[in-house]
This record gives sequence, structure tokens and C-alpha cells, in this order.
Amino acid sequence: MSVKKEHLIMPRKNAGGRGFTILELMFSVVVIGVLMTIAIPAYNGYKDSTNNAIAIADIHLMELSIAQYYNQTSAYPATLADIAANLPNNGIDPWGNAYVYLNILNGGPGIKGKVRKDHSLN
Repeated sequence: MSVKKEHLIMPRKNAGGRGFTILELMFSVVVIGVLMTIAIPAYNGYKDSTNNAIAIADIHLMELSIAQYYNQTSAYPATLADIAANLPNNGIDPWGNAYVYLNILNGGPGIKGKVRKDHSLN
């Protein structure tokens, strides 16, 4: 009785070549990793520049609101709460912190220390 050579070879489940080898999968993971290494810093830079532009626009809007308040009352607001209705994003900057306003003209003599680190109005 002779055994044919075809019967001794184990049949492969994926004989049609429709799957990926481990090398192909590893190569695709490496390519995705390289792309992510490039994409994440670029996205963070874009996000930072966008937040900076939003903050600048918010500060300009607050400047206009303060000027409008001054034109109506002939005095600058003591705090941002005085112009709260006109504050963009309820007075919160793009990073989630509240905007800070110091009225150094109407603040009086005790305000000097809060204005600058060197405690003078230079």
C-alpha cells in the first residue's frame, strides 16, 4: 500500500492567502506608531495656537466692555463681575481658568502690591 505525498501534508486553514502574517501586522503597527508620533505634537501645537487666538479675542472683547462701562459710568469697573453680562465664555479662558482683572487706576494705595511683583507701578 503506497501513501500519496499529498496526504502527508497538513492542510492549511488559510490556504487562499486571505490573512496577514505576523510580520505584516508588526509593520502596520510600526507605521501607525510613526504616524502618531508625528500627528500628536502637530495637533497639540494647533490646539495651543487656537487657544491663544481665542484668549486674545476674549481679551479684546473684555477691553471693549470695560471701555463701554467707562463711557457709561465715568469710572472703570472694580471687578469683572461689574461687566459679567458682557464677558465671553462667562469669564473663563480657553484653558479653564478665570480671567483676572486689576483696576489699578481706581484701586487706591493698597493695590500696589497686587499689580506687580516688585510692588511698584513702574
